[in-house]
Parts: sequence; structure tokens; C-alpha cells
Amino acid sequence: MVFFSFGKKWVKKRLEPAPFFTKIHKGTKPFELHPEILIYSAMSKRGKRGVASFQKNYKEEDYKVDFDKNNHPVGAMSSPFMSWFGLKVRQTFPYHIDTKDFERNRWEELWLDTKRLWNIQTDGAKKFMLKKAKKLCTKFRSRLVINYVNKGKRPFEKYAYLDPAHWDEFVQKKTSKEFLDISEKAKASAGANTNFSRLGRTGFAGLDAKTDIIWPLLEAKYPYLKTIQDKRAKAWIMSKKIKNPETNSYELAPDSHETIERLVRTEREMIEDGSYFAGKDDPIVRVMGREHGGRTRAVSELIGSTQVHGGLFNSSKKRARRCNSLDANKERGSVSWVDKNSGGPIISYPPIEKLTPCEMLFPFQVSDELTVAIGQIWPTSDRILHGKLISEGFVKVQVDNVIEGCEKMPVLEVTKIVDIKCVGDMLHCFVQWPRDAIKIVNKETSIRSVSFLRTNPRLDSSSHTGA
Repeated sequence: MVFFSFGKKWVKKRLEPAPFFTKIHKGTKPFELHPEILIYSAMSKRGKRGVASFQKNYKEEDYKVDFDKNNHPVGAMSSPFMSWFGLKVRQTFPYHIDTKDFERNRWEELWLDTKRLWNIQTDGAKKFMLKKAKKLCTKFRSRLVINYVNKGKRPFEKYAYLDPAHWDEFVQKKTSKEFLDISEKAKASAGANTNFSRLGRTGFAGLDAKTDIIWPLLEAKYPYLKTIQDKRAKAWIMSKKIKNPETNSYELAPDSHETIERLVRTEREMIEDGSYFAGKDDPIVRVMGREHGGRTRAVSELIGSTQVHGGLFNSSKKRARRCNSLDANKERGSVSWVDKNSGGPIISYPPIEKLTPCEMLFPFQVSDELTVAIGQIWPTSDRILHGKLISEGFVKVQVDNVIEGCEKMPVLEVTKIVDIKCVGDMLHCFVQWPRDAIKIVNKETSIRSVSFLRTNPRLDSSSHTGA
């Protein structure tokens, strides 16, 4: 029998037999909690996480977690999963033994227990999760040193599952000259980092899932962020957010503004000189230097830059490859469009029957959805522009606005005329634009429409009703 907390009430619930139970004391009142379902509450009133139990009565089928392409936990249960995993690590690996000294089979057993309880069917995430476990072990020991050893305190009131018999041994080890020398070097290294990330248990993967909520709030408060296109730069910027308790909105940490402004300027310069599409680096590398082994900024502290799924600058490389492939089509004056998911045959788009609001995407890499201008598509039955037949796969677009920072970006050869050589020249003109580089803005894409209006506040909202 275990107890779940619902506010100040305690509700009993019978579970399947478990390997063991752990008794935890809260004040003088003991209560039982199954070690595999004890988690940490999101935040206490003091703003720090504290020991608590599940706030919901989870069913057996709820014990399921998904992983993204980099094997980070994602989805609705990712935070409870990571809370459980952190506790499981602390309970499984005695605190007085250094992380490096545990035998391999102990880590294997941890993964098997994790797979069993959370219904994980494959070992795809095993390597990452065991790296995470070792990192959690090390961080927990550091926390014990900082919060307890250095202050002459004992942790057993808060961490009742720790064995007091080994505390003196732990204190002696962590106050030795050898450890203190290592600690000083680590402090010096940590002190060099002035760009602290503010992430939850699920890290950048969890942050990515909240982009549609957090980024618009930051854009509204800091309009200069509206020009940012690079996904990794956006993630890094969002990781510097802090929540204002008075306004209940997000703000950027004061010490991050200078670096973020440099990122914005650098991306704009890279777009203008074409290096943004070369696939060799990105704004983060330009501003902060190359990535170091074993971690990747705005991706993971446990995944090296060469191990990022698809390659760290893969999107930029795709841009470059498409630029090269389009060069071969310049003489023909037309570009076919390809299914971005399958690389398959030409897509058949439904006809546009009336003037329709749209976003115009950078045509040299459509999959990145980099919006360079906005306007209105004319009916696809209208195939004449400037006295000539519109190329196959292209549509006639009336350009109403150009996104700031995109003015000097190149356009396809078929789009160029005497007065149009780059994106900025298209303003208030009619151009032909590839249909696969068009985003329709209408009622069915309301979420995208909000982004459309947010990026272009000067436009009258009445022009975005769509077909």
C-alpha cells in the first residue's frame, strides 16, 4: 500500500508487488512511498524542488516515455520520467562510492529496471540515458558537498534513503587535500562560464516543445529577436529566460543581453554575405567559438557536436547543396519541387482560386522554412507575368512586405528581372515564386497566422483572412 499526495490529503492506492519499500520521514510522521514512483514536485514555494509524490493518480498505461532523434526523453511523461530516473539513480548508487568506481553491471541493471517500468521497447536511448545517470551521480555528490559537507550539516532529513553509516567516510574523502585541489580547478573552470542555461529536467528537448509558447513572449518584449531564423540560436536564447513572478511572463537574464545581441547581428551578417548557407558553422559558433568534445550548445551537455542527429550544421549543408543544384537549373529557367519528406516525385498542389495571403520562404532550402517576405498569391489560372508565361512549378505573388534582415538575400534566376536582383527589390512588385516555397496563411493554419502577424506587426490584420 502506498500513499499519493493530493494537496494536503493522502490517498491510499494498492500497487503491484515491488522489490522493496522505502520508509521516509517527514517531520515526525512516517509514511511509505514506493521508490519507483516517488518523484520531485515541480517547484516549492521557495522556488526550489523538494521531495514529493506523484500529484496525479497515474495508471499503468501512463508509464510510457518517448525519445527524440537525439534520444532525449520527450512528451507528456518526460518530466515525471526524469524525476523518477534521478531518484532511482540516487537510491541505486551509494553516495560514498565515486561514480567511476561502479561496476558495469550496475549500470546495465539500472537500464533494465528503467525499460521494465516505463515500457521502453528498444535500447536506442540506452547509451544516452546511462551517460545521464553518471552525470546525475556526479552532480548529486557535488550537491552533497556544497550544501552539507562544506556547511557542517547532514543530509538525512531531506534524503532519508541515504545510509548514515557512510557519512563520515564521505566527509573525510571530500575534505582531503587531493579532492580540494581538484575542486579548486573545477571551480575555476565553472567560473569562466557566464552564460548559464535555465532549463528543466528535460533539458533542451523539453524547451523545444515549448518554443511556440516561450518565443512569442520573448519576441513581444524584445522586438529585435524577430529577425532570428537559426533554430539553434533560438534555443540558446530561450535557455536564458527567467520568469518574472509579478508579470508571470518571460524575460531574458540581464547578463545574457550582450551575447544575444551579438548573435542577432552575426546571423544578419552571415545571411548578407552568404556564409549562413555554406554549412561550415552557424551564429553560435561565430560568437562563442567552436564546440568542445562531449557536449553541444543548445542541444545537450552529453552529446558531442559530431554525434548530433543529422549533423550540427546539416540544415546549412542542405541549403548549400540545394544552391548548387539550382545553379544547374538556371539556364532552363525553371525549378521542379520535390516532396521534402520522401525525396520523391513532383507534388501536385491544389489550384489557388482567389487572392490568398501567404509567406514566401527562402527557395534555396524550403525545409528550413525561413520566411523572407509576405504577400498574396494570385490565382494559379493567371499564368502571365511581365508579358511572359510563368515557369512550371511557380506562381504569381504580389509582395507586400520584406522581412527585416532578408533584404540582401538572393532570389532564383527565374524570379530576377531588370529591377529585381535580391529579396529587398521585390517589395510592392509582382514576382514568380516556387509553389513549394509558399506557405498559405488561412483559417486552417491559424497557429502559423499568429506567427505571421507577430513577425510583421505593420500589416493590417484584415489582409490575412485567407482562402
